[in-house]
Amino acid sequence: MHDNLVEILIYLYENYLFSENESLSPDQDMIRDELQMAGFNESEIKRAFNWLDELTCHPFYVASSDTRPSYSTRIYSTEEMQQLDIECRGLLMSLQQNGILDDACREMVIERALALSPESLLADDLKWIILLVLMNQPDNDEAFNRMQDMVYRVNTQSIH
Repeated sequence: MHDNLVEILIYLYENYLFSENESLSPDQDMIRDELQMAGFNESEIKRAFNWLDELTCHPFYVASSDTRPSYSTRIYSTEEMQQLDIECRGLLMSLQQNGILDDACREMVIERALALSPESLLADDLKWIILLVLMNQPDNDEAFNRMQDMVYRVNTQSIH
């Protein structure tokens, strides 16, 4: 079930949210019709639009001018550990240690991941959530570009 929601978010990102052609800006009804024709069900489409609306409603955080990686330790709740397996938590820690995520952005990623309501989330799905969160943050182009490279990299390697 959550796979469809993530697939919708990926589709929206690739076709509308990060489109090179900004002159194409169809309305939500047109996009909804296109998604339905692609085989997505109405309830998942509505959830995807709501998820994106909630993401854009979050107040922007002010990124720290300190670009050093954070070495804080995040203690996950039982519910978070059920939904974010060790691979997902390791990914978050790695991205934070490599300066792609800071504490506040990591928390927003966790909140948005849990908002998908999956029983568990795949690391590849989490990468897309991180990309969408970073896209929504002002003055975070370097982190966004690094994450976009990571998402689209065919040969997944560790971050350096």
